[in-house]
Amino acid sequence: MLVFLERFQQFPKFLVFGVSLGLVGLIGLIDTWVRIDLGFSLFYLAPIALVTWVVGRDAGTVMAAISAFAWFSADLQSYDADGLGTTLWNAIFVRLAIFWIITTLLSALKDAYELERRLARTDSLTGLTNWRSFQEILITEIERAQRYPYPITLAYLDIDNFKQINDRQGHNQGDQLLKGVALKLNKGVRSTDVVARIGGDEFIVLMPYTNQGQAEQVLPRLHQTLLTYIQHNRFPVGFSIGVITFENPSTTVDDMVSVADSVMYQAKAKGKNQIVYQVL
Repeated sequence: MLVFLERFQQFPKFLVFGVSLGLVGLIGLIDTWVRIDLGFSLFYLAPIALVTWVVGRDAGTVMAAISAFAWFSADLQSYDADGLGTTLWNAIFVRLAIFWIITTLLSALKDAYELERRLARTDSLTGLTNWRSFQEILITEIERAQRYPYPITLAYLDIDNFKQINDRQGHNQGDQLLKGVALKLNKGVRSTDVVARIGGDEFIVLMPYTNQGQAEQVLPRLHQTLLTYIQHNRFPVGFSIGVITFENPSTTVDDMVSVADSVMYQAKAKGKNQIVYQVL
């Protein structure tokens, strides 16, 4: 059921609402024309569920009210004046209440589903993309770069002396440092770049359509932003950054990240808290 509803997420919300409204009208007409005692409640649930999932809870509530009215109008044809009160009760209080409850439950289910999906793709501490999601994004970027050749740059960042923060100031301070670094990284890159946390104190930045010259313009500013942040907060750490530009990406995710990691260790070997660049 959820997989079916997810397929409609790509369509414009107004289109989904309009189609669902037409579907309710069609069901109501069929319900009016059919004289034998057949229940049509399940058919009304389909457009209600669709609108609630794709458009939202408020729109689902509106669709529930319209569906209850359509059902009431169809039933009205088969009741005499003496049964009007019962028909009104069933339509206004019972059916509308049932539709509203279903709308509310489905909306809550979607919220939980979206949260679960978001948590599966993000790092719980920093809110950045996690390793699993980063792999998927980089695979897509590699495939695209192979079809329409363009360079991809990876910047692998490690926080120098991070262990000392946890040992001397406690894990709470270490977490604050990680969250602050994540925030500065996310704000310091372009909207097309992707920042991920891939280890305890290790981050990686994916920069598509970026050659070495462009990386050398962006990353020193980002490095300085991070240094300003730690100096202001008196964290005794630095940042070793290994930057690798793939001019013709044709390797795997693990290989690309491994190369970036090795370049980062070159920065550490040169004295830490600096940037080293390479091109492949």
